[in-house]
Amino acid sequence: MIGFLGYNFFADGNAADPMPVYNFETNSLSAGGFVIKQIRLSKNTEFEETESISNIWDKDTLLLTHFDKKTLQAGYFPDAFSRAYKARIKRREVGTGNWFTIKEFDLRNKNTVITFDDYSAVKSNVTYEYAIVPMDTDTIEGQYFTRRVLSQYKGVFICTVDTAFKMYAQVSYGDTQQNQKVDIYEPLNKKYPTLISNATTNYKTGSLAGMVLQDNYDEEERVPDRKAIVDKANSFLEFVTDKQPKVIKDWNGNSFLVVFTGTPSLSYDSNYGMGVINASADWVEVGSVDSRDDLYYANLIPSKE
Repeated sequence: MIGFLGYNFFADGNAADPMPVYNFETNSLSAGGFVIKQIRLSKNTEFEETESISNIWDKDTLLLTHFDKKTLQAGYFPDAFSRAYKARIKRREVGTGNWFTIKEFDLRNKNTVITFDDYSAVKSNVTYEYAIVPMDTDTIEGQYFTRRVLSQYKGVFICTVDTAFKMYAQVSYGDTQQNQKVDIYEPLNKKYPTLISNATTNYKTGSLAGMVLQDNYDEEERVPDRKAIVDKANSFLEFVTDKQPKVIKDWNGNSFLVVFTGTPSLSYDSNYGMGVINASADWVEVGSVDSRDDLYYANLIPSKE
Protein backbone atom coordinates (compact mmCIF):
# COMPACT_ATOMS: atom_id res chain seq x y z
CA MET A 1 0.00 0.00 0.00
CA ILE A 2 2.82 2.39 0.91
CA GLY A 3 4.67 1.50 -2.26
CA PHE A 4 1.66 2.49 -4.34
CA LEU A 5 0.54 5.62 -2.50
CA GLY A 6 3.80 7.00 -1.12
CA TYR A 7 4.73 7.65 2.49
CA ASN A 8 2.73 10.87 2.86
CA PHE A 9 -0.40 10.27 0.80
CA PHE A 10 -2.61 12.00 3.37
CA ALA A 11 -0.23 14.87 4.10
CA ASP A 12 0.90 16.80 1.02
CA GLY A 13 1.34 16.90 -2.74
CA ASN A 14 4.27 14.46 -2.82
CA ALA A 15 2.01 11.47 -2.33
CA ALA A 16 2.82 9.90 -5.66
CA ASP A 17 6.61 10.17 -5.26
CA PRO A 18 8.35 6.81 -5.77
CA MET A 19 9.79 5.11 -2.73
CA PRO A 20 13.52 5.68 -2.15
CA VAL A 21 15.49 2.60 -3.17
CA TYR A 22 19.02 1.72 -2.01
CA ASN A 23 20.68 0.25 -5.09
CA PHE A 24 24.04 -1.35 -4.38
CA GLU A 25 24.76 -1.83 -8.10
CA THR A 26 24.88 1.85 -9.13
CA ASN A 27 28.13 2.49 -11.01
CA SER A 28 27.69 5.99 -12.43
CA LEU A 29 26.00 9.34 -11.86
CA SER A 30 24.98 11.81 -14.56
CA ALA A 31 23.91 15.40 -13.97
CA GLY A 32 23.52 18.38 -16.26
CA GLY A 33 21.58 21.48 -17.19
CA PHE A 34 22.79 23.46 -14.20
CA VAL A 35 25.95 24.62 -12.41
CA ILE A 36 27.30 22.00 -9.99
CA LYS A 37 29.65 23.11 -7.24
CA GLN A 38 29.72 19.99 -5.08
CA ILE A 39 28.15 16.53 -4.86
CA ARG A 40 27.93 14.25 -1.85
CA LEU A 41 26.27 10.83 -1.86
CA SER A 42 25.61 8.97 1.37
CA LYS A 43 23.79 5.87 2.55
CA ASN A 44 22.59 7.85 5.56
CA THR A 45 19.18 9.40 4.80
CA GLU A 46 18.63 10.77 8.32
CA PHE A 47 20.13 14.24 8.29
CA GLU A 48 18.96 17.83 8.57
CA GLU A 49 18.79 19.98 5.45
CA THR A 50 21.43 22.72 5.41
CA GLU A 51 22.67 25.29 2.91
CA SER A 52 26.16 23.75 2.86
CA ILE A 53 27.31 20.22 2.10
CA SER A 54 29.37 18.34 4.65
CA ASN A 55 33.01 17.72 3.73
CA ILE A 56 33.45 14.93 6.29
CA TRP A 57 34.00 11.35 5.18
CA ASP A 58 32.24 8.75 7.31
CA LYS A 59 31.28 5.09 7.02
CA ASP A 60 28.15 5.95 5.02
CA THR A 61 29.85 8.19 2.45
CA LEU A 62 29.72 6.83 -1.10
CA LEU A 63 31.03 9.78 -3.08
CA LEU A 64 32.28 13.29 -2.32
CA THR A 65 33.48 15.67 -5.00
CA HIS A 66 34.34 19.34 -5.54
CA PHE A 67 34.29 20.93 -8.98
CA ASP A 68 36.45 23.82 -10.13
CA LYS A 69 37.69 25.10 -13.47
CA LYS A 70 40.18 22.31 -14.18
CA THR A 71 39.22 19.45 -11.88
CA LEU A 72 36.53 16.79 -12.13
CA GLN A 73 37.26 14.35 -9.34
CA ALA A 74 35.28 12.25 -6.92
CA GLY A 75 36.01 9.58 -4.37
CA TYR A 76 34.54 6.28 -3.25
CA PHE A 77 35.48 5.10 0.21
CA PRO A 78 34.09 1.64 1.00
CA ASP A 79 33.89 0.17 4.49
CA ALA A 80 37.08 -1.84 3.95
CA PHE A 81 39.13 1.37 4.06
CA SER A 82 37.59 2.59 7.30
CA ARG A 83 39.49 -0.20 9.08
CA ALA A 84 42.74 0.09 7.10
CA TYR A 85 45.73 2.19 8.08
CA LYS A 86 47.25 2.31 4.60
CA ALA A 87 46.05 2.24 0.98
CA ARG A 88 48.21 0.79 -1.76
CA ILE A 89 47.75 1.82 -5.42
CA LYS A 90 48.73 -0.83 -7.97
CA ARG A 91 48.95 -0.97 -11.75
CA ARG A 92 49.36 -3.68 -14.36
CA GLU A 93 49.08 -3.91 -18.12
CA VAL A 94 45.86 -5.67 -19.08
CA GLY A 95 46.64 -9.22 -20.14
CA THR A 96 49.53 -9.63 -17.71
CA GLY A 97 49.55 -10.85 -14.14
CA ASN A 98 52.25 -8.55 -12.81
CA TRP A 99 50.89 -5.94 -10.39
CA PHE A 100 53.25 -3.03 -9.64
CA THR A 101 52.79 -1.02 -6.44
CA ILE A 102 53.09 2.58 -7.60
CA LYS A 103 51.87 4.62 -4.61
CA GLU A 104 51.01 4.24 -0.94
CA PHE A 105 48.85 6.48 1.25
CA ASP A 106 48.71 6.65 5.05
CA LEU A 107 45.05 6.45 6.13
CA ARG A 108 45.57 7.13 9.81
CA ASN A 109 44.74 10.75 9.02
CA LYS A 110 41.04 10.45 8.25
CA ASN A 111 41.17 13.55 6.03
CA THR A 112 43.58 11.88 3.60
CA VAL A 113 42.76 12.65 -0.04
CA ILE A 114 43.83 9.88 -2.41
CA THR A 115 44.74 11.49 -5.70
CA PHE A 116 47.90 11.47 -7.81
CA ASP A 117 49.19 11.48 -11.39
CA ASP A 118 50.90 8.37 -12.74
CA TYR A 119 53.72 9.89 -14.79
CA SER A 120 56.52 7.42 -15.15
CA ALA A 121 56.36 3.98 -16.76
CA VAL A 122 53.00 4.21 -18.55
CA LYS A 123 53.08 3.61 -22.30
CA SER A 124 50.78 5.28 -24.81
CA ASN A 125 47.90 3.36 -26.44
CA VAL A 126 48.05 0.65 -23.78
CA THR A 127 45.18 -0.31 -21.47
CA TYR A 128 46.15 -0.56 -17.81
CA GLU A 129 44.27 -1.87 -14.83
CA TYR A 130 44.57 0.13 -11.62
CA ALA A 131 43.70 -1.17 -8.18
CA ILE A 132 43.32 0.52 -4.82
CA VAL A 133 43.96 -1.95 -2.01
CA PRO A 134 43.30 -1.46 1.74
CA MET A 135 46.16 -2.62 3.99
CA ASP A 136 45.63 -3.80 7.57
CA THR A 137 49.38 -4.31 8.00
CA ASP A 138 52.45 -3.77 5.82
CA THR A 139 51.99 -7.23 4.29
CA ILE A 140 48.27 -8.11 4.50
CA GLU A 141 46.25 -6.82 1.56
CA GLY A 142 42.48 -6.54 1.42
CA GLN A 143 40.09 -6.59 -1.52
CA TYR A 144 41.25 -5.11 -4.84
CA PHE A 145 39.00 -2.32 -6.16
CA THR A 146 39.91 -2.02 -9.84
CA ARG A 147 39.34 0.19 -12.87
CA ARG A 148 40.71 -0.05 -16.42
CA VAL A 149 42.22 3.01 -18.11
CA LEU A 150 43.37 3.46 -21.71
CA SER A 151 46.61 5.45 -21.61
CA GLN A 152 46.85 8.00 -24.43
CA TYR A 153 49.03 11.08 -24.69
CA LYS A 154 50.57 13.29 -27.36
CA GLY A 155 54.23 14.20 -27.49
CA VAL A 156 57.50 13.11 -25.94
CA PHE A 157 57.96 13.22 -22.17
CA ILE A 158 60.84 12.86 -19.72
CA CYS A 159 59.40 11.64 -16.44
CA THR A 160 60.21 10.90 -12.82
CA VAL A 161 57.77 9.59 -10.25
CA ASP A 162 56.23 13.05 -9.71
CA THR A 163 57.38 15.19 -12.66
CA ALA A 164 56.81 15.16 -16.42
CA PHE A 165 58.84 17.38 -18.73
CA LYS A 166 57.22 17.68 -22.17
CA MET A 167 59.17 18.31 -25.36
CA TYR A 168 56.72 20.34 -27.42
CA ALA A 169 57.90 20.61 -31.02
CA GLN A 170 60.59 19.51 -33.48
CA VAL A 171 61.35 16.56 -31.25
CA SER A 172 63.80 14.01 -32.60
CA TYR A 173 65.72 10.98 -31.45
CA GLY A 174 69.32 10.52 -32.49
CA ASP A 175 70.48 7.10 -33.63
CA THR A 176 69.49 4.54 -31.01
CA GLN A 177 72.21 1.92 -30.59
CA GLN A 178 71.84 -1.52 -29.03
CA ASN A 179 75.11 -2.13 -27.20
CA GLN A 180 76.53 -5.59 -26.54
CA LYS A 181 79.99 -6.77 -25.59
CA VAL A 182 81.40 -9.17 -28.17
CA ASP A 183 85.15 -9.53 -28.74
CA ILE A 184 86.52 -10.84 -32.02
CA TYR A 185 89.53 -13.17 -31.85
CA GLU A 186 91.32 -14.10 -35.06
CA PRO A 187 93.34 -17.31 -34.51
CA LEU A 188 96.06 -18.44 -36.87
CA ASN A 189 95.20 -20.93 -39.59
CA LYS A 190 91.49 -20.30 -39.33
CA LYS A 191 89.36 -18.59 -41.95
CA TYR A 192 86.68 -17.22 -39.66
CA PRO A 193 87.14 -15.42 -36.35
CA THR A 194 86.16 -16.68 -32.92
CA LEU A 195 83.62 -14.57 -31.06
CA ILE A 196 83.93 -14.24 -27.32
CA SER A 197 81.17 -12.82 -25.14
CA ASN A 198 81.79 -13.10 -21.40
CA ALA A 199 79.08 -10.66 -20.33
CA THR A 200 75.30 -10.38 -20.64
CA THR A 201 75.57 -6.65 -21.30
CA ASN A 202 72.78 -5.54 -23.66
CA TYR A 203 71.50 -1.97 -23.44
CA LYS A 204 70.49 1.01 -25.59
CA THR A 205 72.11 4.42 -25.95
CA GLY A 206 70.75 7.41 -27.79
CA SER A 207 69.97 11.10 -27.71
CA LEU A 208 66.93 13.33 -27.51
CA ALA A 209 66.43 16.83 -28.91
CA GLY A 210 63.50 19.19 -29.09
CA MET A 211 62.12 22.69 -28.74
CA VAL A 212 61.63 24.12 -25.26
CA LEU A 213 58.45 26.19 -24.79
CA GLN A 214 56.55 27.50 -21.78
CA ASP A 215 54.18 25.12 -19.97
CA ASN A 216 50.96 26.80 -21.11
CA TYR A 217 51.96 27.10 -24.76
CA ASP A 218 49.25 24.73 -26.01
CA GLU A 219 46.48 26.44 -24.03
CA GLU A 220 46.95 30.08 -24.97
CA GLU A 221 47.71 31.96 -28.19
CA ARG A 222 50.73 29.80 -29.06
CA VAL A 223 53.03 32.81 -28.74
CA PRO A 224 56.45 32.09 -27.19
CA ASP A 225 57.04 33.72 -23.80
CA ARG A 226 60.76 34.54 -23.83
CA LYS A 227 61.28 34.82 -20.07
CA ALA A 228 59.26 31.66 -19.36
CA ILE A 229 61.18 29.75 -22.05
CA VAL A 230 64.57 30.74 -20.57
CA ASP A 231 63.41 29.62 -17.13
CA LYS A 232 62.11 26.35 -18.59
CA ALA A 233 65.38 25.71 -20.44
CA ASN A 234 67.40 26.21 -17.26
CA SER A 235 65.04 23.85 -15.45
CA PHE A 236 65.63 21.30 -18.22
CA LEU A 237 69.40 21.42 -17.68
CA GLU A 238 68.97 20.92 -13.93
CA PHE A 239 66.49 18.11 -14.57
CA VAL A 240 68.70 16.06 -16.91
CA THR A 241 71.95 16.58 -14.97
CA ASP A 242 70.78 15.39 -11.54
CA LYS A 243 72.10 11.87 -12.37
CA GLN A 244 68.79 10.26 -11.35
CA PRO A 245 66.98 7.64 -13.46
CA LYS A 246 64.12 8.85 -15.63
CA VAL A 247 61.68 7.48 -18.17
CA ILE A 248 61.58 8.75 -21.75
CA LYS A 249 58.24 7.90 -23.35
CA ASP A 250 56.38 8.98 -26.47
CA TRP A 251 53.05 8.64 -28.26
CA ASN A 252 54.45 5.84 -30.46
CA GLY A 253 54.58 3.57 -27.42
CA ASN A 254 58.33 3.79 -26.84
CA SER A 255 59.41 3.84 -23.21
CA PHE A 256 63.01 3.79 -21.95
CA LEU A 257 64.41 3.77 -18.40
CA VAL A 258 67.51 5.96 -18.69
CA VAL A 259 70.07 8.22 -17.07
CA PHE A 260 71.19 11.27 -19.05
CA THR A 261 74.92 11.43 -19.71
CA GLY A 262 77.45 13.64 -21.45
CA THR A 263 76.92 17.38 -21.75
CA PRO A 264 73.33 18.47 -22.43
CA SER A 265 73.17 21.63 -24.54
CA LEU A 266 70.90 24.57 -25.40
CA SER A 267 70.81 26.51 -28.68
CA TYR A 268 68.80 29.65 -29.48
CA ASP A 269 66.78 29.53 -32.70
CA SER A 270 67.42 32.60 -34.90
CA ASN A 271 64.26 31.87 -36.91
CA TYR A 272 62.27 33.02 -33.89
CA GLY A 273 64.45 36.03 -33.09
CA MET A 274 66.34 33.97 -30.48
CA GLY A 275 63.04 33.61 -28.64
CA VAL A 276 62.87 29.83 -28.83
CA ILE A 277 65.42 27.40 -27.37
CA ASN A 278 66.32 23.95 -28.65
CA ALA A 279 67.64 21.44 -26.11
CA SER A 280 69.46 18.15 -26.57
CA ALA A 281 70.93 15.45 -24.34
CA ASP A 282 72.45 11.98 -24.57
CA TRP A 283 71.13 9.06 -22.56
CA VAL A 284 71.99 5.48 -21.64
CA GLU A 285 69.49 2.75 -20.77
CA VAL A 286 69.81 1.52 -17.16
CA GLY A 287 66.89 -0.89 -16.90
CA SER A 288 63.49 -1.96 -18.21
CA VAL A 289 60.20 -0.15 -17.55
CA ASP A 290 58.60 -3.61 -17.43
CA SER A 291 60.83 -4.77 -14.55
CA ARG A 292 59.54 -4.28 -11.02
CA ASP A 293 63.07 -4.51 -9.60
CA ASP A 294 64.48 -1.98 -12.07
CA LEU A 295 61.74 0.55 -11.33
CA TYR A 296 62.18 0.06 -7.59
CA TYR A 297 65.95 0.60 -7.64
CA ALA A 298 65.37 3.66 -9.85
CA ASN A 299 63.08 5.10 -7.12
CA LEU A 300 60.13 5.14 -9.50
CA ILE A 301 57.94 2.82 -7.40
CA PRO A 302 57.86 2.59 -3.58
CA SER A 303 57.87 -1.17 -3.21
CA LYS A 304 58.84 -4.43 -4.91
CA GLU A 305 55.56 -5.98 -3.76
